[in-house]
Amino acid sequence: MSSSRSRVLVVADRERTVSALRSSLEEQGCEPLLAADGEAALRVVDARMPDAAVLDLRMPALDGWVLLALLGGRSARPKLVVCSASTKVEEQQRAFDLGADAFVPGPFDAQYVARTVREVLARDGAMITEARRAEAR
Repeated sequence: MSSSRSRVLVVADRERTVSALRSSLEEQGCEPLLAADGEAALRVVDARMPDAAVLDLRMPALDGWVLLALLGGRSARPKLVVCSASTKVEEQQRAFDLGADAFVPGPFDAQYVARTVREVLARDGAMITEARRAEAR
């Protein structure tokens, strides 16, 4: 991960949720990108390739489950943080099976989600750094 601001796509259809996540991500030093549904999210991913995406599972048009499956199956994709009102272990496992890098059960706090995004991105950066150190030996 470079030193520039991480681009994070927020995919949610509720304006209140989007606004809270946008503010919290900006506080974490991220550049938020916004999409109201899965179809718009795919266009943003194809055009801008964000570093991470925060997905609400319940959305109109193309819902979060379908979007998660489509993005999770790509070789080049953003890190995927799933937010869901569900606390069911089965849904969490399904999300991870489809490619989620983190799952935040609801009700969720926007600041917690933003910190989770930063942790997922940092974890990835740490793994890359360790791989480069191993190659240098």
